[in-house]
Amino acid sequence: MFSLVINTVGHWFGYNGTILRTTDGGINWIEQSSGTGSSKLFFGVYFTDINNGFVVGSDGIILKTVDGGNSWNSQISGISHYLFDVFFSNSNIGIIVGEYSTILKTTDGGITWVQKFGGATYLPILESVFFKNENYGMAVGENGKIFSSTDGGENWIEQISGTTVNLHEIFLLNENIGIAVGDSGIILITTNSGMNWLKISISSFQSLYGLSFSDDNQGIIVGNYGTILQTADGGHSWTKQSRI
Repeated sequence: MFSLVINTVGHWFGYNGTILRTTDGGINWIEQSSGTGSSKLFFGVYFTDINNGFVVGSDGIILKTVDGGNSWNSQISGISHYLFDVFFSNSNIGIIVGEYSTILKTTDGGITWVQKFGGATYLPILESVFFKNENYGMAVGENGKIFSSTDGGENWIEQISGTTVNLHEIFLLNENIGIAVGDSGIILITTNSGMNWLKISISSFQSLYGLSFSDDNQGIIVGNYGTILQTADGGHSWTKQSRI
């Protein structure tokens, strides 16, 4: 898991409580103490600015930095199961998703977290969350589950995705257009705020895990075995790219 804060400063988070930091664009890396011990796993990271960032992971762990990643302090999540992703719509309002469809929210920059959804052990994992603004966001996960919120994460409504394939990443271009990717090369797109989802046909059946757009048209998806897909039309069609 990697986070690039600015062009030269980045962090890598992984197994065994590992945090690596670079300040020279990745030429050199310095290992930092997470203070969690070697048994912890990190899955999601988000920086609200160059100094303030959050990491989530196993056993309900939430870490926060206020000095650009030089040091990290544990936050109280109130739960003990896995957390997989974190997203902030501004410096104060943030959402975390994880096991058992858990959704946590903070309105004070991560000082306190309140559970807004999920928690029952029979509910599927939520792996990714994305907010386009302070009100509108979506979360995706196991068994094709998609949930949306229009009130800043206070309440969540399940969308009909049309698939039971696990979804790993969600990206919202605006309040109408959203794209989700997952196992077996699945790519879903909505153009009406999640009321309907269309499956996009591609030539790859590899699981897809990463998704990002540089503007309303240009986007990249990455997945297993070096899979790279590119779109130039806002996600309506995708072409496979050659690895360097």
